Amino acid sequence: MAKFLGKTLLSLVAACVAHGVTLAQEELDPSFRDAVRMYRTNRAAEGLEKLKEFLASGPSQEQAFEIVKSSDPAVWQLLLAQGGETEQIARHLLGIATAARKQMSRDDAAIRGLLAGATSDDSLERRKAVAQIAADHGEFAVAAMLEILGDADQSKTQDFAMLAIYQIGRPAVMPLIAALKSENALLRRNCAAALTEIADRRAAAPLAWLAATDTSEAIRDVAERGLAKLGIARGTSAVELFQRDAEAYLSGVGVREGDRSEVVWTWKDGKLAHADVPASIYGFELAKAWAHDAVRLDPANDAAKSLLARSYLAQVAAIKQSAAANPDDTVMQELANAEGRLKLVAAAMGEDVIARAVAESIVQGQSSVAVEAIEALGGAESQGDASNAALVAALDDVDARVRYAAALALSKANNGKDLPEAGKVVGVLAQAVAEEAIRAVMVVDANPVTQKVAREASTRRGISVAEATSGKGAIADFYSFPRYDVVVVSDTLNDILPEDVISLIRERAPSTKVLLLTRSDESATRFEGKVDGVIKVEGQLSAEDLVAKANEVAGEIDPRRAGADKVAIAAAHTLVKLARESVDVAAAAENLAAQLDRDDGVAIPAATALGEGGTLAHVGKLASLVTGETASEGLKVAAAEAIGGIFAKANAVPDAVFDGLLAIARDEAKPIALRSAIVSSLGRGKLSPGARSQLAAALAIIAQAGGGEG
Repeated sequence: MAKFLGKTLLSLVAACVAHGVTLAQEELDPSFRDAVRMYRTNRAAEGLEKLKEFLASGPSQEQAFEIVKSSDPAVWQLLLAQGGETEQIARHLLGIATAARKQMSRDDAAIRGLLAGATSDDSLERRKAVAQIAADHGEFAVAAMLEILGDADQSKTQDFAMLAIYQIGRPAVMPLIAALKSENALLRRNCAAALTEIADRRAAAPLAWLAATDTSEAIRDVAERGLAKLGIARGTSAVELFQRDAEAYLSGVGVREGDRSEVVWTWKDGKLAHADVPASIYGFELAKAWAHDAVRLDPANDAAKSLLARSYLAQVAAIKQSAAANPDDTVMQELANAEGRLKLVAAAMGEDVIARAVAESIVQGQSSVAVEAIEALGGAESQGDASNAALVAALDDVDARVRYAAALALSKANNGKDLPEAGKVVGVLAQAVAEEAIRAVMVVDANPVTQKVAREASTRRGISVAEATSGKGAIADFYSFPRYDVVVVSDTLNDILPEDVISLIRERAPSTKVLLLTRSDESATRFEGKVDGVIKVEGQLSAEDLVAKANEVAGEIDPRRAGADKVAIAAAHTLVKLARESVDVAAAAENLAAQLDRDDGVAIPAATALGEGGTLAHVGKLASLVTGETASEGLKVAAAEAIGGIFAKANAVPDAVFDGLLAIARDEAKPIALRSAIVSSLGRGKLSPGARSQLAAALAIIAQAGGGEG
């Protein structure tokens, strides 16, 4: 977050410098100035109190903006680096300053006041007004200027308005491009002339469209001059240029960092309109707009339609990922609710175009887009030849996410008898069912006993524990892999202070949780507020205690890694479906058996699928779940039913398994659902007459149990 806020700060400071309004440090609010001085002299506690005092005064947006623009950027870097309450206050001030900047840039009354000066006869007044328009308002001033550029009665001031737009420069390009769709020929000509003078390559496709289609020869001439200035040959296809640029926007290389805006511009109801968009999806909005224009100009162009579909699906993927990673981002959460509407545009392009979008996304290395396109195909009731071909090809992709999505989509839209490449699909699903979200933990302690516990903890499902025997070793490891969920730091490091390790973690990975490992109440008190929790060792540290505490403080796992469990669950259920549609899933049996000790979400469908594709070699593991004490009732029932599926295909029922299951079936203290599942499963096997008699006796016991069972 500090990195992002740093970028926000730099943009604010840069804007302030452009106005020439950066103030001396002495002009800061006294409370804020004193707080900064205290932080700089290592009196952080006093500085925080002063900062709270300033915040309690209730600074307005305008005051916060003045604070930001009047401060050296190093001040904010210092405050953000403190972490804790100091960072929170700094983030708050930066947030309201950004809101103030946003509001000020769109102040229509201020813009029109400056525009009067920018079009006056006084050259000095014009220069000052134009400079302030460019610095304070940028692209938001263009709409007012267009009123002049499109009014034939204001020919005297049009030159001044054009000069002002040229002074704004690149920020004016997007609203000018939007205005090229005006029905006002004078406005179109003046916008084309302004774009020609600015000479920004983003205008290439719109100018080519004007040069080829506008009804006015004068406008076509201006557009052709603009293209020549950009080095684009006369007669170059506007559709090809729209596609080229849309592809660049989609891939992320088409938007220069300084060109990234907070709004997109359209021409609506005879005037310029803007819509707010998060910076993270700005490029996708441009890709969509340019692809729409390509399709509008050439509706039969499948390449353009595929590009349009990919642009929408790329935006869906970006929104989903951002919303999952930032649950408190209300803007992204609202956009996530629009996912269905965004997908509709892609779906409207047709199944063959979506299939093409899958292939093109894979070629471009856009795996997240390919996955969205594959899922769109998987939503169909059945697949056509083009769809199946695209999905089958995706089964060999280097990105596991693409392979898994393709296997799931093929399975969903094709029944067992018609499933293309059934063996390959089962093989991919067998890989998918083994996917698992792993929580990454580091333990920093030189104590051999602790290291042994860490190694034992790493054998548990869903967790990976790295060991560092020194503070310096932990720091080196963290620089190469700074994505641990939890770091456990001992208070007895013998090379550097634990505080040094904790400080680095806070700086490099603010979201990582830190636990203190100690036997001392004094240490626990000393580190209070500096760590997220304490493992207080009383006697012998256990792997169970370590794992439990790490899971407790870590909270939800990283959204992308958490998706691994969802993939495994979907793969397990799909293997069950395929098996029941007579597809041979034996190739997945070993991986299915390896999932039986996972959470029920994966383990239960894995057991069910194993019942369809497993052999007698897998019965022992299933039976151990049924007869053991750790599995849930639901998993025990699923395992018992799976044993029945295997018995039904086998020629024998192992005596040891039979005896163990029969004992559970006879135990009136066991749940009736489990006992019934066992009896049913044993009944499906080829039993000897004696075994069948014992089973009949078990049935009689169940029948006589009455209301006391369950």
